[in-house]
Order: sequence, then C-alpha cells, then structure tokens
Amino acid sequence: MVSDWFQARPGSPLQYLERLELVNRRLFPGMNRLEGFSEMDGRFVIVTSQPFFAGRDSTHREILEWFSSRGFEPVCDGTWFCPDDGLAVFDAGRTNLVFSEGRPVPIDVIPMVAEGRFLSRLEEAVGRKL
Repeated sequence: MVSDWFQARPGSPLQYLERLELVNRRLFPGMNRLEGFSEMDGRFVIVTSQPFFAGRDSTHREILEWFSSRGFEPVCDGTWFCPDDGLAVFDAGRTNLVFSEGRPVPIDVIPMVAEGRFLSRLEEAVGRKL
C-alpha cells in the first residue's frame, strides 16, 4: 500500500525550523513564530508559538478542496503532494486541519520539500491515484 511507502521519522532541529518556515511561506502565512531557544531537563528545545484558532476538525471534503485549490494531489490518507514545487505535506488529517474562519487551518502538519528518490516515490504514488 502506498501509505506504507512513507514512514514518519523525527526531524533534526534544523529540519524542524525549515518545516515551520515552509508552513509560513507555502501553506499559511504567519502561522508559526520562533520565540527562542532554551534548555529543559538538560535538553536543547526550540520554543515556538501559533495563534489560537477556534473551530472544529475539518471534513475530508474541506481538506480535499483546500489542498486541491493549492495545486496538491492526494497521495494517501493524510498525505498530499504538489508536483509543481515538490512540496509534500504529511500528517494532514482532520484533527491537524482545524476549520476556522471559513477555511481549514493547518496545525502541526509536516511539510517537506521532496528531492531525489523521495521525489520519485511521491510522483509514483500520485500516479497510482489510490
């Protein structure tokens, strides 16, 4: 199954910051704000914030319309890919897209720019139209 092709893995601090920037630049301007860096329990932590959005979980149809209108194609449940710029978005299910102010708002989705073999696999997955 296509959903088995892509596994979630923890990101490095740099990848985390790049993903926050991708959300701000490509999905929802102003969503994430870098507040600073700290240490907690002897570990390095990145402190970020997001605005509060009162709403409800988005429906499957609302998610489909929102991503499709931005040039994304469905890959599998909760995963979208934009062939025009190679952006993939993971963990984009109903609970991570809050419907607020007339639109889905992406909360804690995982955007990644696909390159190399990762890009090829996403293109192949979209081609299967599962």
